[in-house]
Amino acid sequence: MATEPNDDELLDLATHAIEHSFPVPDDAVAVAKAAFGLGSVEAELAQLVYDSLHDESQVLLRSGDERHRALSFAAGPINIEIELLDDQETIVGQIEPPGAIEVSLETPDGRSPVEVDALGRFRSGIRPGPFRICLSSADASTVTPWITT
Repeated sequence: MATEPNDDELLDLATHAIEHSFPVPDDAVAVAKAAFGLGSVEAELAQLVYDSLHDESQVLLRSGDERHRALSFAAGPINIEIELLDDQETIVGQIEPPGAIEVSLETPDGRSPVEVDALGRFRSGIRPGPFRICLSSADASTVTPWITT
């Protein structure tokens, strides 16, 4: 006669099933590790208001292997518009309203400053993987959620 498994055996079976059925994507692991190392966050989190990946009207405009992506974020009076160009190695963006705002690009490896012109426009190279845009002014700091290329 077979015996019923005990709680520890059931937990081991469930853990094994989850680990082998739903592996965690590498980019999700990188974002989680980066977030863990941040400590306290003093910046306001900008809210995603548009992502072309979720815009059904843009599906018909895509062709071949092109992977152009546009995103918009808002945090109070600040709007952040970015585009990942087709090569996915370049990001262009604009901060509205323009002003005395410092912009940096954060990856799990750290932050690097990005030059912003008088109209709030910026351009930077980007490596594949997670990143976010960080803004700071004399009054406040703002960050976008993590974005994965």
